[in-house]
Amino acid sequence: MFTEDIKGLSSNLEALRDFVELSEVVLRDLPKITSEEDKLTLLSICYAFKQMNPDTFSDLEIPANQKDKLDKIVKIKTKEDGKSKSCELNFDGFGLSNPTKVIKSLNKILRSSTRSRLLFNSALISLISAVEWFFSRLLHVHFGKHPQTAISSDKIFSYEDLTGFSTIEDARRNIIEKKVEDILRGSFSEWIKYFRSNLKLSMSYLDSVFDELIETCERRNLYVHNNGVANSIYLSKVSNKIASDVKIGHQIEVKRSYLENRISLFERCCILIAAELWKQMLPSDSKRGIILIEIAFEHMEKKRWDVAEGLSYFIMNDKKLPERDLLVGKMNYWLSMKRQDRWNEIKEQATSEDMSARDNLFQLAWYSLCSKKEEFYKLLPKAVKAGDVDLPSLETFPIFDEIRPDKQFQATLTKLRKSKQKKKTSKSKKTIKST
Repeated sequence: MFTEDIKGLSSNLEALRDFVELSEVVLRDLPKITSEEDKLTLLSICYAFKQMNPDTFSDLEIPANQKDKLDKIVKIKTKEDGKSKSCELNFDGFGLSNPTKVIKSLNKILRSSTRSRLLFNSALISLISAVEWFFSRLLHVHFGKHPQTAISSDKIFSYEDLTGFSTIEDARRNIIEKKVEDILRGSFSEWIKYFRSNLKLSMSYLDSVFDELIETCERRNLYVHNNGVANSIYLSKVSNKIASDVKIGHQIEVKRSYLENRISLFERCCILIAAELWKQMLPSDSKRGIILIEIAFEHMEKKRWDVAEGLSYFIMNDKKLPERDLLVGKMNYWLSMKRQDRWNEIKEQATSEDMSARDNLFQLAWYSLCSKKEEFYKLLPKAVKAGDVDLPSLETFPIFDEIRPDKQFQATLTKLRKSKQKKKTSKSKKTIKST
């Protein structure tokens, strides 16, 4: 019920990340295939901007080997007031003396910039569409279990409506569909309000990031309805902490860093909402731990520690899950905090944990996390021999990143690998001899 929807959201958002990354590679490489004339035009304009206002355009880097050429093209003149400046570009002798060629180059450059904007703007719209789909799925799950909450006592079907239903079940589905549509016509904040008041979810994990979630949805609305230009609606709904420098009429940009942050933010929050609803409806369903651990691990492998942190914290506090899942959640939470340079916040809790009765795998992971090298190397051969941990896990699990760069670790792994290969060869010889 929840598993497929959660996996579906994660898959959709991972595909969105891939789309943005791959498309940006193509867009970034476009200047490499443009003509030298186009490059010269763009470089000259950048140089002119920097000469006119060096403070504002201090980040613009001009190749040193091009400055002599650019000084011949760009002429800056100071007006009589001694403050205002004007600029003249003279491409004569550089293959661009014809103004039509300059305009053509500028149009190419502008189109390249437009492609990037369209890419990121479309990705933002796709993100919120994926979120809306996910909320729709959660509402369908809720109303599927509690259909009476979707039906008002004054609901009346017209004769035309009734003739379109084959069964009572068709009528029930129709009511639920309309109820879901009615809810999703509202704003994101209204969705959350409905989930809190009607589905009785606490969603305290949204409190610290609620302003960012609202701003993202409102930014999406700007691009759908106002071409990304800030208006009074945007400013009235977005926290002043986020939009303090934004004025009506300003063009709001969508940068890749912003997109990456918001995709992860919404993925974390949406999955946590689903997990809380899942826990409410099916408190003892162990599948919840399995799917959350799986997704958290995927994000750990990709260094998205904020997502892994949120999911792992939920797991370690979901007391209806098996104890092993709680421990996995706790270990992954500690690791995620350490990777975000927040080890001091949980160091005492992590290092004081009693792991003496735990499986060898958990003990090794804990030793690695807490930099207990002596204990780690003492246990490692025994754990490998007993089959509690295998070499691929030691080489790939993120929690062993702590100790993996250590020379002794690599030497020990090589020794264990040779020993394993020797036993395998010996076993093969015995098999051949017996046959």
